Amino acid sequence: MVHLISILASVDSPNALVLGILKTLHTVADNLPPASAEEWIVDRQLADLLYSTEHIGCLARIIGQTSTGAHVQQTISLTICLICKTCTEERQKIALVEAGVLTALATRLASFVVAQGFVLPTPENYAKEAGSSLNLPPPASPKARLAPTLMAIAVLVEQSKTRAKLFLSSPAILAVFPMPQAEFSPNDVKKAPWGTATYLSGAAVPRHNASNAIDTFLPTIPATLAKLPAENFPPLNGAGTSPKKRSSFQSPSFSTNVPSRNNASEDEESPLIAWLVYHVRAESGMSRLMASRLLVALFALEFTKKSRAAMFCMLLVPLLIKMLDKDYEVIGEAEEESHDLLPLKFRMQAEAPAILATLVMDSPKLQKAAVDCHAIKKLSQLLKETFDPLPGTGAGMWYPEKTMAPGFDVLDLEGLRRENAPTPLARHTMKLREAVLQALASIAPFDDDYKKAICDQGVVSYIIDSLKPYPPASSRTDNASNNLNVIPGNAASTLLAACGAVRVLTRSVKVLRTSLIDAGVGPPLFALLSHSDVEVQIAATKVVSNLAVDFSPMREAIVQHNVIKLLCDHSHTTNARLRLESLWALKHLVLHSSNDLKIRVVQDLGPDWIKQLISTDPSDIPEGTVIGAVSSSRVTNGFEHGNVSEIKNASSERHKKNVVKRRQQALTDEGSSSIHTVEDDTAIQAQLFDLIRNLICGEETAEMIEYVLNVLGQKDFFEIILDRIRPKTIAGPTLKDTKTIPAASDVIINVLYIIVHIAASLPKFRSVVAAQTNLLRQILTFLNHSNREIRVPCCWIAINLTYADDESDRVGCRQRAQELHKLGYLTKLGALGEDVDLDVRERAKTAIDLIGAHVRQP
Repeated sequence: MVHLISILASVDSPNALVLGILKTLHTVADNLPPASAEEWIVDRQLADLLYSTEHIGCLARIIGQTSTGAHVQQTISLTICLICKTCTEERQKIALVEAGVLTALATRLASFVVAQGFVLPTPENYAKEAGSSLNLPPPASPKARLAPTLMAIAVLVEQSKTRAKLFLSSPAILAVFPMPQAEFSPNDVKKAPWGTATYLSGAAVPRHNASNAIDTFLPTIPATLAKLPAENFPPLNGAGTSPKKRSSFQSPSFSTNVPSRNNASEDEESPLIAWLVYHVRAESGMSRLMASRLLVALFALEFTKKSRAAMFCMLLVPLLIKMLDKDYEVIGEAEEESHDLLPLKFRMQAEAPAILATLVMDSPKLQKAAVDCHAIKKLSQLLKETFDPLPGTGAGMWYPEKTMAPGFDVLDLEGLRRENAPTPLARHTMKLREAVLQALASIAPFDDDYKKAICDQGVVSYIIDSLKPYPPASSRTDNASNNLNVIPGNAASTLLAACGAVRVLTRSVKVLRTSLIDAGVGPPLFALLSHSDVEVQIAATKVVSNLAVDFSPMREAIVQHNVIKLLCDHSHTTNARLRLESLWALKHLVLHSSNDLKIRVVQDLGPDWIKQLISTDPSDIPEGTVIGAVSSSRVTNGFEHGNVSEIKNASSERHKKNVVKRRQQALTDEGSSSIHTVEDDTAIQAQLFDLIRNLICGEETAEMIEYVLNVLGQKDFFEIILDRIRPKTIAGPTLKDTKTIPAASDVIINVLYIIVHIAASLPKFRSVVAAQTNLLRQILTFLNHSNREIRVPCCWIAINLTYADDESDRVGCRQRAQELHKLGYLTKLGALGEDVDLDVRERAKTAIDLIGAHVRQP
């Protein structure tokens, strides 16, 4: 294979030889074995060779050929399809972009636009301003295929705003689809007092045309439908003020700063979007599907107008759902030579649900459109069919899709089975199952009626079966003659999609109490917490977070299956996302639980570990270091026998740029390469404070407050929380360069509510809080904080410290009220009488009345 790719990369290789090598590589790609006996993912050797620095440059060169000959066009199509088959990792996409493949694909797409006559008028003027070439690309050959080009571009730009922007701003795309130019009102243009020159007034506002010329080919959407209501639905995440979590099934990174679609510009949109919408309606087969995929990818990345969502409800959603039908007719390119081993209809069947999932995610309007088109019924039927036995050898069993492609026989696929390796048909089935699960999860995150509709289709048991992993080779029996056509489990990516679907259904208490429990969701889900793939562990932990809430009937099952120990162990791992999600689940589990369970959680986490994490400023942790990672029953923090004081000392050295060489140390014996950022550790610390907050909330809180203060040390605990909410000052070379960085709002809120709960307990704990003068002074500064979520608990602290439960606490309340009055609480609280938030105003009035009543007493 190395020699074949070397010949392919040679500029002297004749086209006939290149064509033969590409066909051979396609055959290899279709028949790659698993990476190991324990994996479903195919071997990466071909991709590693193809995208190596030595060979990757030939891909852009082959795609960039301008010859219109049939053999050259076939070579280009084969190259593009090979990229689509083998490019699966982010590093590969980055390498392809750097090698110029995305630019070559953009040029090829522009050539199709030229051939179809869709070039917008006067592109030269815009091209000059954009700095692009004045020459349009030559028109595409009649033998050229549009679908592979669209698919390859979609593969490269999906989930990457940077690459999508690079594609839309490429010279070839700007030449055929120039960005709309700003126009100004005649009243904004002023005539200069000298000569005939003009200038724009200071109040001039640029205006963009609402549409482009290609929009005239599209149906007009009624104005009532174009005005979408505001999407006020909450994201699919935990409750409270904790960091938001994506509703997608697999987060590519821990820190996700994906802006809302409501922030998309209504003016700046490439005419390419309208061209893609036109092709979705005008084309058929793979061209329609791939145009939909690229269009949806750009929509998800916010490169379309907000008003396009109404158009997609009417034009795009019905077409995608129509592709799910068994009798959907594949015409056009389906009759041409295909580079896929399976029939084209199989490919479309697996692609359409995944595109639909991306389109409707986080959009109630689009979700409703999908439900109105009977998407739930069709997707449920497809999910059931993925569990049907695959066509096996033996007697000629009738199969409806057997003769879809000339010369294709489903039964022949069994001849491609290798020992311990899934067949191509099995891989297709698994991909289809994954896409269907993603689509069902994307449709029903907000509406309980949609969740009920999914359950009514009788697919809950199939979703639960999708949680069962593909077993190791040593325990598989699917090669036996009596079990040849059964897939014994699910790939890791399918497990992620199944966890996403279960997570959506668990948001409905009714569904959880009936369908999910009856189907036995617990055991297979809890088993995934120990899966070898950390992403599967994270996805399963997210589901456990929903099952662990205080009103869930699954809490007892979580305790019985020893899930608490697993969650505590995962809280000590180096993976930031797994640590966060585990603490999130534990936080839910301890709320309103018995004190015995709460103490068990603290002991399993380790009081010293808890103290280490809450006492360490995230900005003091050297990059590349994970504190509190447990391996082989020991605590490590990235240093040899390090502790909190050593970390702080190292931070000072880091600010002096003397700690760079220490940032790439081995993290733990687990072999993890996770690297925490400051944002990661801040979010984790906020969750840990939220866990402590829930520990001392509920009945018999006095016992838990006593326990927490004892195991963490009362003096140390109050010093730690003061340090966490106090602004941090970073000294500069001069006083002017000195910076003050406020503490994270999430940490402040959780710490304040810890104090609220302590102050609401026994009088002795109130006195302990009142004795923390420096802490109360810091809380006083938060009374004029911009975040109302911080101002409210500050008022509650003043109320709880001065509210007398009975006559025996009158003297103590008076003393605490006088202390607050000396610190200036009455003045600060009085300023909140005109606060914009009603809750803040009312709580401030109550606090003023209580403090004032005690202060006025003789």
